[in-house]
Amino acid sequence: MMNARNINRRRLFMNITRFSLLLCLMIGFGTSAFAEVKAYEDELVIPTWEIGPPQVHSNFFDAGSEIYPYTLNDVLTNNKVDKIYQGVILENEYIKVLVLPEIGGRLHGAMDKTNEYVWFYWQRTIKPGLISMTGAWISGGIEWNFPHGHRPSCFMPVDHRIVNNDDGSATVWVGETEPIFRMRWLVGMTVFPGRSYLRCDYILINPTNHKHSFQFWATSATHANEWAQAQYPGDMVTGHGKHEFLNWPIHDGVDLTWWKNSPNASSYFAFNNPSDWFGVYDHHAQGGTVHVANHHIMPGKKLWTWGSGPSGRIWEDILTEGGGPYFEPQAGAWSDNQPDYHWMWSNEVKTTHDYWYPVRDTRGFHQADKDFAVNTDLQEGKAFAGVYATGVARQHKVVFKNTKSNAILAETVTDISPDKPYTVEVNVGENVSVYDLHLSVYDENENLRIQLQQRPAQKVELPAGQRDPGDPKKMNQDELARSGEWLDKFRRTRAALPYYQEALKKDADDSRVNTEMGFLALKDGKWNDALVYFDKALQRDDDNSRIYFGKGMAYAGLQDFQNAYDYFYRATYAYDYFSPAYYNLARLDLRRGDYRGAIEKLDEAASQNGKFADIPAFQAAAYRSLGEYEHALEAAERAMQLDPLHFMGGYEKILAFKNRNASLDSWNAIWLSIMRDAVQNYLELAVAYANAGLYVDADAVLALYADGKNDANINPMINYYRGYFKELIGDPTAASSFYGKARKGPVDLTNPHRLEGKAALEAAIRTNPNDANAHLFLGNLLYAGGQREEGFANWRKAAELNDRLVHAWRNVAYAERHLKNDKQASYQTYKKAQSLNPDDARILLEMDQRAEDIDVPAAERLAILERYPTVVNSRDDLLSRWIDLSLASDNPEYLQSVYDKLGTHHFHSWEGQYGIHYAWVEVNQKLGDLAFLKDDYAFALHYYEEACKYPKNLEVAARTPDLRAHVYWNLAKVYLARNEKEQAADYLRQIVAERYNRPHLGTLYRALAYRALSNQTEYENLLKQLEENAKQRTSGEYRYRGDSQTIGHYLLSLIYTERGDQVAAAEELKKALERDPRVMRIAIREAQLDFARAHQ
Repeated sequence: MMNARNINRRRLFMNITRFSLLLCLMIGFGTSAFAEVKAYEDELVIPTWEIGPPQVHSNFFDAGSEIYPYTLNDVLTNNKVDKIYQGVILENEYIKVLVLPEIGGRLHGAMDKTNEYVWFYWQRTIKPGLISMTGAWISGGIEWNFPHGHRPSCFMPVDHRIVNNDDGSATVWVGETEPIFRMRWLVGMTVFPGRSYLRCDYILINPTNHKHSFQFWATSATHANEWAQAQYPGDMVTGHGKHEFLNWPIHDGVDLTWWKNSPNASSYFAFNNPSDWFGVYDHHAQGGTVHVANHHIMPGKKLWTWGSGPSGRIWEDILTEGGGPYFEPQAGAWSDNQPDYHWMWSNEVKTTHDYWYPVRDTRGFHQADKDFAVNTDLQEGKAFAGVYATGVARQHKVVFKNTKSNAILAETVTDISPDKPYTVEVNVGENVSVYDLHLSVYDENENLRIQLQQRPAQKVELPAGQRDPGDPKKMNQDELARSGEWLDKFRRTRAALPYYQEALKKDADDSRVNTEMGFLALKDGKWNDALVYFDKALQRDDDNSRIYFGKGMAYAGLQDFQNAYDYFYRATYAYDYFSPAYYNLARLDLRRGDYRGAIEKLDEAASQNGKFADIPAFQAAAYRSLGEYEHALEAAERAMQLDPLHFMGGYEKILAFKNRNASLDSWNAIWLSIMRDAVQNYLELAVAYANAGLYVDADAVLALYADGKNDANINPMINYYRGYFKELIGDPTAASSFYGKARKGPVDLTNPHRLEGKAALEAAIRTNPNDANAHLFLGNLLYAGGQREEGFANWRKAAELNDRLVHAWRNVAYAERHLKNDKQASYQTYKKAQSLNPDDARILLEMDQRAEDIDVPAAERLAILERYPTVVNSRDDLLSRWIDLSLASDNPEYLQSVYDKLGTHHFHSWEGQYGIHYAWVEVNQKLGDLAFLKDDYAFALHYYEEACKYPKNLEVAARTPDLRAHVYWNLAKVYLARNEKEQAADYLRQIVAERYNRPHLGTLYRALAYRALSNQTEYENLLKQLEENAKQRTSGEYRYRGDSQTIGHYLLSLIYTERGDQVAAAEELKKALERDPRVMRIAIREAQLDFARAHQ
């Protein structure tokens, strides 16, 4: 049992440890350790490009992105305003750091005060681009990404708190409970007195009963230019998904460490790298950024760049106002790639830390730890050594040797500090390489602190790329089970199901697969289905605690708490579920009022999971319920030590203060600041109490949030939950009243995501079966949670009860397409939804998508869109559909309108998306073709030349090298028609000069160019190669970028046209268009990516 004596011992130990650490700092790094650290909040005015309101309609997994309950923030504007942000500043005598809790809690920028070098890209404006999972995203600083990259909330407020530590350091904590998986992350950024490093402590928490996969990346940004170079150890790197490997630093004769040598967007991930450091150095500014961490825990070392070519440099305009390009050195904890997911088990807490710091005057660095970064260099017969220290390193000896001759080049005893690095340069003459130079640094007691002798890069054999699992029907039982689990772990659960289902066909009692299927059923709230799977699993594996734990969860879901209690107890037999099982037993004890039993079981849980803050938080609640307020306060404080932003720990601390009649004003203000009046924070806390049967506490939390607010303006789930809690407490009158208040709440952006909300909404419907909103919200919850049929039924009921509930009609239409695959019914229902709110751009967009699905004529679709010009112009993706439909008409007036719109409208393009530029090429080619057919070669030339351009307002630019064959062919055609043979030949020679890795659309134009240049042999050879490749694609066995089979049919149609077989050409084109009406564009995209060797 945790008691006051244990807590006081722990406090004493922590204070002694902190004092010892402070002494070490003073002794090893001088008295500047007493320098002051400032941590404060300040209002900052930052010029900001506004974004439009978030989408009001839910995004479900069918759409290809698992972001529910978030909606898209994908409407950007050109409106620039001065906006006030509440910034948090950390600084000491060496560094200054800005954190913006309102924008994802990101570290927004950092400056080295000794030379004003900005060592983390500090955006002076807030200018979003479309990059994150929900859309809006900004670059710079450090973004914290958990449980996956560019997390949905990276442009949204998170919780934060400043803590001034006993050792003189100061920490700003940022974090959140993310709603998709209900996992939790915290980052503590600490600045120390007398140190130039920033320490970041990472706390990752899975407070749920399920295992969830995760990756964590600290995505930083540093300024880049032609002098920027990655300081990055190792001999090999890989790209996303480990599909391709490259030698490092030199690959195919190119030094990839230099920013300038990656013309296109590129990612370089270290592979099996044993070093604890990496970073970036600017040789012009003589400054850089160092990252140091235990590589066993933080193996991820990634360098990302948009590229130094036009396709990359355009992002400077998209994301900054003259801020320039950037490198992204990204540090991954437990993950070395993206994606590289790992499981976090029930109640698991992972903690680690790293150090980031500026470096200066060392010409780079080839070894680093948290105290020093060192480098050696050799230029024009002069050997150089540089030592940077992150604190004042007094009387340290530096020895610089030539190991080839064993000569001491320099030896000195000196003070080294962040504002005074040690550098030396010595003439060594010829026949000496940088690999002969050895640098070592010793402290005043002759202890070796750091040393460096560079080694040449090794030419290593590159491994084969990682591939997805194959055909499940060709796998054995073990392969099926492992492939299903791997796909589930990599967030591809639907793709995993065929493997699990095939495994159960072959062996219905496979315990591994039945266990996984049981837990998938639990995630969907299908309690009885889960029990069937678990019972099968136990037939072969009756000593598996995970299965018993799952059965406990299923019975708890069925409100059969006695059976749940029994099975949770059985799960305690093995170590892996010992703590989670006791934690759940404790919550069941709390539910039945056995507070002593709960405390004892929480002690058991803590004995093997002492980092999980929920355990002491619930102990605080139990002690409070017993009237033992001193113990309650101690337990609450322990929770806050483990998780400085813990909702329940902070609230229990308030209750303990209140019951002890102690002053709570200061702590109350801190807790309210952490909660930041965010409805989901209060709901999360209330549901946590409710899961332990503490319904009075749960209701009190929600009452605190609702106090003084209008029921019509607050999230209706507040009142639905309050009604349900009142019902469970035994007050049906109050319950009915709250259900009535809930019906007044807003429908927009109400996306319940907690499975616990199902019971509350069902209770409201029992009280009033005509509550259309409750049916709508229950439908959202069930559909997103995997009970799609039940969700669909509730949406239909909502629409039946309220014929004007546009959200219900839209969701019914959505499900008719994605669940029922009834595209015709979906289109008709979208028309109903659109008639209710003609100004809803999202509904109009989705309605047109369904119209395309059922082959509504382009002219009819175009006429519908033209009825709503304001709505169409409000969304770039909707406007793009108007453009495509106008292009399909081939009407010269429409083509001119498209040309004008594409030339004037500012499009905000998603990362890697070139679709709008393909439309620009297409409209100019069509206008050029019309002029060419009229022998108006001047106008034809004008439009064909326009097709070669990348207008800045489209927010895309040319890759390097840029495929030109498809646009230069038209120019050559005009010059040939004008009998200007030399100009034509110039373009034709540029076409044939293009070299491709494999046949694609560009090959056709090379063939045509060779023929025009009177090289019939090469024409025939290329056409034959392309035809063989296209036929291989259509066989279904060929795998490359995108849909190879569709492109194969399209290429065959072009080849047959060239050979005069119009019937075969028409047949192949029909096949291609049936598979994808935009096949021409995807064929161009494939050819462009291949030619540029780019990944986007």
